[in-house]
Parts: sequence; C-alpha cells; structure tokens
Amino acid sequence: MGKVEPAGDIETISTELVLADMQTLEKAIPRLEKEVRGRKTEPVVLETAQAALKVLEEGTLLSAGGRGCRGSTRRCSRPSSS
Repeated sequence: MGKVEPAGDIETISTELVLADMQTLEKAIPRLEKEVRGRKTEPVVLETAQAALKVLEEGTLLSAGGRGCRGSTRRCSRPSSS
C-alpha cells in the first residue's frame, strides 16, 4: 500500500492548479489582445490577465492572494488564528 502524505498531495494539486490556470491564461491573452485592439474589451481586463499569469509563473496560486504561497514548494501558510 502507498503511504498517505497530505502535504505532498497538496503540493501536487497546487502545482496542477497553477499549470491549468497558466494554460487557460496563455490561451486567453491573445484573444484579449485582439478584443482590446477592437475596443470590445477594456484594457484593464487584459492587464489583469497578464498580471495573473505573472503571479502563476512565480509559482503562486491565484486563490492565495499572495499570502505566503511563493517558493518552490507552493505550500500556503495558514493565517494565524490569534
């Protein structure tokens, strides 16, 4: 039987989420660029997508909102309960 390692499982899931979000944004950004040029979309939408991609490229989950999820392990620290 395999060993249960919740921390390792969380890291794997986090990595998969980051990669999936990056793939989604990499596909959407060219479309958004065209829409901004055609004035169908506000530039802030494209800027936000580009900023989100940069966060993901740093290994940070978007859902973390920049709270302690940086680094190679991609593990989030929990807010203190004090």
